[in-house]
Amino acid sequence: MPTSNIFEDPFDLGGWPPRLSVEEIAQIRAHPNFRAAFLAAEQTAQPALTLGPLRSLFKDRGSHTIGTLALCLYDTEEGLTAGRLTRMCVESGICSAGRVESYLALMRQRGALLPLAKTSGLSVRYGFSEAYLSWFRDYLRQGLRALALVDPPSAAVLPLMDGADVFHFARRILASASVNPPLTYPGLGPELLLFAQRDAGLAILSDLVGDQLTSETGTAAVSVADLARRHGVSRAHVLKLLREADEAKAFVWEPDRRTVTVPAWLLDRLEHGVAVTLLNRRYAARAESQQPAPRAAPHARLLARRRARHA
Repeated sequence: MPTSNIFEDPFDLGGWPPRLSVEEIAQIRAHPNFRAAFLAAEQTAQPALTLGPLRSLFKDRGSHTIGTLALCLYDTEEGLTAGRLTRMCVESGICSAGRVESYLALMRQRGALLPLAKTSGLSVRYGFSEAYLSWFRDYLRQGLRALALVDPPSAAVLPLMDGADVFHFARRILASASVNPPLTYPGLGPELLLFAQRDAGLAILSDLVGDQLTSETGTAAVSVADLARRHGVSRAHVLKLLREADEAKAFVWEPDRRTVTVPAWLLDRLEHGVAVTLLNRRYAARAESQQPAPRAAPHARLLARRRARHA
């Protein structure tokens, strides 16, 4: 079971979520609506399509993890400070202190991060802009709708995405993903790292997989220019990613360079990862239904006062 040398209960949830069993994963993959849920879940891996200028905050798996941790700390009693986020990321092995510093600087530059108040020391307590929070709520809604295709009762927590409880719900998801990480779960192998560690890599892979699964030919049409435009990266970046994936046998890029075929073994690993992601969301939805967030986080009052001053 994971432990933290920062906090006894790092997500402030009263303990760690349970580890998923092989049977649970197999059961959800056998659901008749799993393919539809898989395609819907894959769409949530494409924040660049809705984030606009904020897309660089979620350009790869590392950025996504830091951003989600920041949102979780924002909702705790101590709030989000650079020091707390750095400690959690460094001491849990997620990334270096320099990476956190660069990420927070980028968030401030993009207008996603707002100073709320000074803490008892010299640290600044931060909150998030309305545009950023609005996108995050939509992101969680999309994930819940995908889950509801295989677990209809989960849709009952959708109204929570409109209120302060959304952050408590997000903490539950992240806690479960810490115990059951979708991309590093036993059996997944290193192949997905080629995409996970590249700017928009997983989103590009999601595009190709979705196209292949819905195509009559069983292949995915490839346009380097279209992929670059959709995901806000250069054509050279897309071309390099496709070439390296082809060389690594992650998929077959046909000689005409107009189509790719994602092999069955990679689809199987992707489905496994999505199944784990859906089950992490199911844990959060059920836990939130049974034991709702006990309080309104203190950051909400700070944020309200700040907005009032700048109104």
